[in-house]
Amino acid sequence: MNLLPRSRGHFQQKSYWDSFFSKRTSPFEWYGSYQDVCHVLHKYIKPANLILVAGCGNSRLSEDLYDAGFKSMENVDISDVVIRQMASRNAVKRPGLVFQKMDLLNMSYSEEHFDCVVDKGTLDALFTDTQPATLEKVHRMFEEVRRVLRQCGRYICITLAQEHILDGVASWFQAGWMVRVHKVELGDEASGCSVGGALPVFVFVMTKLTVGKANGLKVMEYVSDDGKCVRCDRVDDVKEFVKSSQLMAMMKHHLTAVHAGEQTSIDLWSQSGCSEVPRYTFHIVDMPRRKAKNGPFAIFVVPQGREVDWLFASERGREQLVESASYERLVVVSLHSGHAYPGLVQVKEEVSANALEFAQAGLKQKKYPVLTLGDGIGSREVLHKDSSVFSGDFVVEEVFGESGERLRRLVFLSKPHLAQTEIQVQAKGKKRQRSLLCFDHHKAMVASLAALMGPCSDGRSDRLLIVGLGGGALPSYIRDHVHTVTTEVIEIDEKMLEVAVSWFGLTCDERLRVVIEDGAKFITTECDGPRKGAYKCVMWDVDSKDTSEGLSSPPMCFLTAEILSCVKRLLSSDGIFVTNLAARNDEVYKMVIDLLLDVFELVLKIPLEEDVNDIIVCLPNKRELDVSATEGQQSSVDLLHSTFLKQS
Repeated sequence: MNLLPRSRGHFQQKSYWDSFFSKRTSPFEWYGSYQDVCHVLHKYIKPANLILVAGCGNSRLSEDLYDAGFKSMENVDISDVVIRQMASRNAVKRPGLVFQKMDLLNMSYSEEHFDCVVDKGTLDALFTDTQPATLEKVHRMFEEVRRVLRQCGRYICITLAQEHILDGVASWFQAGWMVRVHKVELGDEASGCSVGGALPVFVFVMTKLTVGKANGLKVMEYVSDDGKCVRCDRVDDVKEFVKSSQLMAMMKHHLTAVHAGEQTSIDLWSQSGCSEVPRYTFHIVDMPRRKAKNGPFAIFVVPQGREVDWLFASERGREQLVESASYERLVVVSLHSGHAYPGLVQVKEEVSANALEFAQAGLKQKKYPVLTLGDGIGSREVLHKDSSVFSGDFVVEEVFGESGERLRRLVFLSKPHLAQTEIQVQAKGKKRQRSLLCFDHHKAMVASLAALMGPCSDGRSDRLLIVGLGGGALPSYIRDHVHTVTTEVIEIDEKMLEVAVSWFGLTCDERLRVVIEDGAKFITTECDGPRKGAYKCVMWDVDSKDTSEGLSSPPMCFLTAEILSCVKRLLSSDGIFVTNLAARNDEVYKMVIDLLLDVFELVLKIPLEEDVNDIIVCLPNKRELDVSATEGQQSSVDLLHSTFLKQS
């Protein structure tokens, strides 16, 4: 039997409701039961209040309120069918309940008649779209609610708060109203209702402020998950609370089923302490049940400092981890800078309860294995903390690697799961190990120099241009070990130069110079000047601050035919262009490659097995390749097995 309309517009029609209630005489709790919402309602309604239930339907809400001691109550609905049903159902047991057929857009009550108006889903039924006719009806309903409410009276609206409804409420209830938003957790029976689906339910409490005292006052608040009332300076803060709650609910609904081969990541923020980075990141990884020999569910806590390792930071690495652990669902938990973690026992207790919220349906136990490596939660020492206009908040920290080596890292707190720069330091004196490059993509970039540049014919140093400094690990290594080149580094953020010198041992001299300038601007303004054809190699090792388009490096603004053509003009005839490419979106990756193929004569890809990056090498002219320079070196293996994307 079809009890729900085929389109949302039917919700506005009286004929639909008459048909609905004639088919279904039992109570239909659209947005949760009384037990789900009563703890909120009782905060704002007193037994002595005169209450209007607007659009009562055949819900038990008014009956349950009556039984709880709220005896002064009137119920209205547009459907005379349901009014007759409800009046008959309550005539003997609840004689004080009043039911009337009435249009909420034109009520017959006098002004300031009620202390409270309760609306359970009625606004949602009326507010089906943003067409002018619909908006007019909604505004008439709001105006009628305002008219019949007494001063300091409350309009309590139980709603799914879909985006257009949220916008409509926020724009109408402004000066002269206090708005507070509660999120309601529904019981299992209510949460399975097909009307709401995976969306949570919210209770909006709009209080009509006293005339003369309101004086244009607008108050917006929401109640956080820990029960604290949060006053908002902007309406957008309330909207963000609602939208993030909806996204979380939809994610949990999706995760009730196992999705083999799928990964979901979510950040969990602390209600107190550091507000710049999440306290935990959960990566939820599923595998087929037939392969899960150890059980349905487990939690893996990554030691501090190891969250940037390929095994834990990349999807391919986490796939290997879940296969090794052999659980149907593994929640991989990363711990971040800026937070204090007392010890493994406390972390296990803290993450277990939260992780179980993302468990698949059907689990019967309340406790499941919490796994980690032998060194527990590890340790992290923050050496320096700062902020810049271009990079935001960042830290320099020291951690211990897989083999116990001491690692120093630069981490942008906007991307706490990625190390922007990493060097190995000696324990004694903490000096930089100059003979090491920690990142595989840096090793591949240096290998491309040895393989493709060749010796300088006239004995002079080749010129190398690097866009992007970070902590300076790459240019420092080239300065120390590739003595046939002089390097210019273009970096937009002066704070990065300070960090590279102070914390990562960068030395600027006649062979290594740093210019503070926008990299894209430098390329386009210098390509036809004295620097035209001057560089044997141009390297891009610059991250994107906006990863919403699926590209972590280089920035999307660098990827234009104009800028790439300028790079080509900066190169000598036998020069090379090398860029770090980290794209998590296949379409974006293909777009970048296609663009490079249009500009350069030869494009090679150096894939990195345990890295999220690829190194792309581009040649401006046709020529034979000589890779003998790297023969016998580990780095040459990647180069010799490169994928040739284009040859002419």
